[in-house]
Amino acid sequence: SNQRNGIVTFDLVDATFAEANYARKDEGTGAPILTANAIIRTSDDYLVSDLRADNLATYPGCHHSIGGAGKPGEPAVDNIKREIVEELFGPSDWRRKARNHIADPLMPLSVITEPPTGYVQSLFLARLNVDRKKVRQTSSDQEGRKYFIKDDADYLREFLATNADEFVPTGLAGFVLYGARQHGSGWAFETLSGIEETLS
Repeated sequence: SNQRNGIVTFDLVDATFAEANYARKDEGTGAPILTANAIIRTSDDYLVSDLRADNLATYPGCHHSIGGAGKPGEPAVDNIKREIVEELFGPSDWRRKARNHIADPLMPLSVITEPPTGYVQSLFLARLNVDRKKVRQTSSDQEGRKYFIKDDADYLREFLATNADEFVPTGLAGFVLYGARQHGSGWAFETLSGIEETLS
C-alpha cells in the first residue's frame, strides 16, 4: 500500500497463500499458518504422497504429506478429514465420504514447524478403508498428483533416504516419524543416517 496526500492506495497482485505470507513477514505482520496434514495408509499397505506440481511457488516437484490450511474455527481433526477427502476422493459431501473411507480414530503423531515458510503443522496418521485404486490421482486444485509408496520397512527406508532432497522438509519429517512408529527406532536411525548422507 502507498499513502499520498492523505489518500491510501493499494496495489493488487496475484499471489499464492505462501507468497502472500512471505510478503506479510517482510512487513513484520506475518503470522504462522496453521495446517493439518496426515500420513495416509491405504488398505493395501501403501502410503500416499502428494507430488507437488512443478509450477508451485514453494517446493515445486517435491513429495509432501496430504493436508492443508484450516478454515476459521475449524477443529484440526475436521480440517484433516476434509483435506483428505478433498484431495483423495473429491470435494463434495466430505463428511459422508470421511465416515465411509477413513478409519477411526485418527492418531496424532506430532506438531511440526517450518520456519522458512511460517507453517505450523498438526500431523496425524490416517488409515483408509479403501485401497489405492480408489484414490484419485490428481488433486481437485491441480496442484499435484498422488504417488504411492509401499509400506515395507526396507523399501520405505531406501525411498526416503534416496529421495530426501525431493521432499518438502515437513513432509519428510512426517514420513520418518511414521516409519519410526511403525518399524522401530533401529529403522529410524538407519533412515536418518541415509537421509543425512543424501543431503550432505
